[in-house]
Amino acid sequence: MEEMISSSSESRATQKTVLTDDSKVFLTGATGLIGGEIAKKLHKVGIQKLWCLLRASGENSNERLMKRLALKQEPAPELTSLTGDLRAPNLGMRLDDLENLRTNVDFIIHCAAETSFIQDRTIHETNIQGTTKVIDFARTCKKNPLLIYISTASNCGKITDACISEELGCRPDGEHINPYTHSKAISESLVRSSGLPFLILRPSIVLSAGLENRVFARQILWFMPLISRLEVLPVDAQALLDIVPVDFVADSLRALLCKSHR
Repeated sequence: MEEMISSSSESRATQKTVLTDDSKVFLTGATGLIGGEIAKKLHKVGIQKLWCLLRASGENSNERLMKRLALKQEPAPELTSLTGDLRAPNLGMRLDDLENLRTNVDFIIHCAAETSFIQDRTIHETNIQGTTKVIDFARTCKKNPLLIYISTASNCGKITDACISEELGCRPDGEHINPYTHSKAISESLVRSSGLPFLILRPSIVLSAGLENRVFARQILWFMPLISRLEVLPVDAQALLDIVPVDFVADSLRALLCKSHR
């Protein structure tokens, strides 16, 4: 798996679970960088149902989803946006939507996260408490769905000049440079200890190559114009960066879900 996705992943499922055109998937974070591309890939290949959880805002949730997925017309019935909130009880969803998901969902892809390096309270509420609520929801589902958690290769914490194995990559008790990577390490540990069938992906540095929405892509690459204004940039000449385009991450996840997990 590491060779295929240039990042790390971990799988432990208690039943055979393979993505097919009959699958029903619940996705969080569908308007984000990685979540949006996952939604596009799943919608394009065709599955029976894709529910996308979106936070309430001034804009209609269906319109926001269409904009992120670059859809020019109303999506087919198999693609549905649900208004909710990871931080709220029952994920902030209406009870009828909640019960529908509990009865039918085969896969839960938890991609939503607060990625700020400085907002400690928001990071904890969204990334840690939100993951806890997703786990609680998965435990109530009738089909024992496979829980896919999008983590990060940086959850190893503050480590330099070392090659970190997949088994040692997640360090919730170690020193971290920012609260984001720490929260992802804690959340990943929660998933692994949940007793649920799971698949964990740890993408490395993800860039926006492949995005059709160029405005959104430029938001991801905001640091490039900033670098051009610096006269000197301190860099270790021997350092290596593991960078992958976002469409590669989405394609790799789809490929993994088409394999059998036990």
